[in-house]
Formats: sequence, structure tokens, C-alpha cells
Amino acid sequence: MFKLYFLIMLTLFPLTSFATPFGLDPKRRHERPPALKGYKVWSGSIFSRVVYLKVPESESGVEAEVHLYFSSKRVTKVIIIFGPRGIDNGTCISLYKEVNTELQKRYGPHKKVLQIKDPIIDDLVLGTPCTHVSMGAYLVETYWSLEKMKIVSYLFGDDEGFYIEVQYVFPGHLSKKRDLFKDL
Repeated sequence: MFKLYFLIMLTLFPLTSFATPFGLDPKRRHERPPALKGYKVWSGSIFSRVVYLKVPESESGVEAEVHLYFSSKRVTKVIIIFGPRGIDNGTCISLYKEVNTELQKRYGPHKKVLQIKDPIIDDLVLGTPCTHVSMGAYLVETYWSLEKMKIVSYLFGDDEGFYIEVQYVFPGHLSKKRDLFKDL
């Protein structure tokens, strides 16, 4: 069930290496929040951030949330958050690996993986890697750097559950702001 959901979710992304999530064009100015297939607008506006929600139809499905960040009515960042519902102690690592595998198929190999392990893990008698994630003692980040965007996927958790976050940043909008730093 989880594999099917992620495959359906990630097939919404076009297959080219310069594709953007949900086919969003970062150069296009929006007059209202863009429609995302399968998601409903929950809050926000195109002047800052719009949050979309997708609640699974069954209890075993994975909950998802999308945040679109805007500057001058253009999309500058997209964050997709899976969880906490539908991700449990037995599936958090495998689902994170599935998400990264799908991202690699679409955007090529990742540039780096950062694993942050708290030394307390060595002192724990029992526990799975997912237990360590939920305690905040184990975090994983995977990075892609493409010409038109940067992608980072995260696996983290808290006392409410586990989260898999995929963040897309379109750096093209930052070039005008960088001119401000010349005077520093």
C-alpha cells in the first residue's frame, strides 16, 4: 500500500531532469494558488505561502502536505511533507529509501547524504533505527544539486510520529537579491 501511494505520488512529477514538482513553472506569475491534483488548499496566499493538504482515504494511507512559497507571485520553493499518519516504526526507513529511489530516477544520483547520529544511540539497549528517528537522535538528509533547482529530502521524527520531507528550491529568483550584497 505504501509503495503504491509513493509511486502514484511521485509519478505526478515529470520525468526530465529539469522537471519541477507538480509541473510548476517557477517563472510563471500566479494570480491565485495553482491547483495541485489530489490536494486541497488549506491556507495561505500567493503573496507568501500556500499550504495544501491530502488526507488519505484509508487509515493505512500516508498523509501528505504541500507548502508552496512565493516571491513576486512566483513559486520559489516547494516542500512536500509525508506523515505522520501512515508512517510507523516499521516503515520509516524503507519509505524514506523509496522516496529517494524515485527522486534518483527522476533527477539523477544525489550529491551527498548527511546522517546525524546522537552518541546516545550507542547507550540504548533496545531500539530500531525508526525509534532513534522518533527520539530525534538520528536524522538523515539527502541532497541533489541541479542547474535549475536544489532538492533535499529529510527523514526526521518527534513524539507525534515520523516525517519524510522533500524540499525543492529554485535559486534563480535569488540572483537579483545577491546584487544587494555587493555593497557589504
